[in-house]
Amino acid sequence: MDINELLMVIKDITPSAIEEFNDVRLPCLFNFWGRSLIEELENEDQKTVEITKAYSRGINNSFFRRIADKLPDYSEHTTNGADYKYHDLLIEDKNSFSHKSGHWIGNGFVKCGTYLLKKFEVDETGRIVAAFVALIIDPDSVWTERTLKTNRSVIEFKISDQHKMNIIYGSIKINKKNIKPILYKVS
Repeated sequence: MDINELLMVIKDITPSAIEEFNDVRLPCLFNFWGRSLIEELENEDQKTVEITKAYSRGINNSFFRRIADKLPDYSEHTTNGADYKYHDLLIEDKNSFSHKSGHWIGNGFVKCGTYLLKKFEVDETGRIVAAFVALIIDPDSVWTERTLKTNRSVIEFKISDQHKMNIIYGSIKINKKNIKPILYKVS
């Protein structure tokens, strides 16, 4: 298994996956809702959570189909804690539409330990305008414990994870304790 081949393919397909999402899938979502993003989320307190829930399957499918077209050993493998499989490597896909934070939120279930991290910024029309994409294998950072009130947990990557984080699109800023993703604009 050549992890560099996977990284190069993801880097290659990222712009076209985002373009497809913006130009094809997003108008279909708005048509399904019968209104714009602003109207749909007008009364929501947790806009980024709702955007993440609404957008994740579409953006994940755009990425997956393009990767699988180039790498036949990349397959869907949806179990608790994994979404994809590349040869024997299980990969959990994590999206975040909270572009200002340095963390990702999960559902509280145990994860596989390899993450395809994607963080997006959307504009007022709902289009993805900036992105960060990375693959991290076996990080030192761990998910917070889920609470009785919610089945959510959070992961924020530590400085010690820097050497394990393969940046595909975007960059990182090293803070005192944690790594903050820096999103790059998309065309």
